Amino acid sequence: MRFALVIVLACSLLAAGCHSASRDVDGDGIPDLEEQRLAGQLFPALHAPAADACPAPLDPKPVLFRARHPSVDGRVDPSYIAINYVILFDADCGDGPHAGDDEPLVVFARQDANGAYVFDSLAATAHTHTAIELRTNSRSPDVWMQPNKHSLFADPARCPGCDPRGAVLRIQLFNAGEPDRPMISDLGLIARKYRGVDPWSPTARFFGAGIIGAEDLGLTYFTYLTRPPGAADARWDD
Repeated sequence: MRFALVIVLACSLLAAGCHSASRDVDGDGIPDLEEQRLAGQLFPALHAPAADACPAPLDPKPVLFRARHPSVDGRVDPSYIAINYVILFDADCGDGPHAGDDEPLVVFARQDANGAYVFDSLAATAHTHTAIELRTNSRSPDVWMQPNKHSLFADPARCPGCDPRGAVLRIQLFNAGEPDRPMISDLGLIARKYRGVDPWSPTARFFGAGIIGAEDLGLTYFTYLTRPPGAADARWDD
């Protein structure tokens, strides 16, 4: 499998620091250091378009993430990991350009016979909450970026202007924590120009873009290939 090069955030930059390998600031049952490791291991290859009118920030791209064991009917299943990622841009310069741009995807991993978490599937939603909203998914750890709009696609054939052989971009990961125990409550921690934006607010927009907590850091707007074990109609809570 090919994964994007990842710059792992130093402990000193994390909202609560890293005092031990077992520290779990967001209280989801997964140590913070393990969340950071898995988020880097499981992030797909992010393929850039051939040209983009507003690619900043370029190298590396900041990526917010939330990692946890998903639940079914309120019961947490530790044999799976779900990680929501949100790629942040300074602007959208497609039709209806605006400041800020937040683009989401989700990756599922499951435990193998040795108990290690391995990539299982990914899903992306492009143009969330619009008339052209499009959901794609794949068993391959690759995702493609639409030029100018930055929407993400798990299938390059469905992505307008995508470069199927686009270069893989570098990223920098930031752990958002959980809604009731956030590790980041102001995106100024990532960049001064993002100061004042709470990624967990149910109403605050990322400048002219989406509501990160309500739209990007949960499972609502994705279509998954990884299904819960059990009944055929079983669905993940979050």
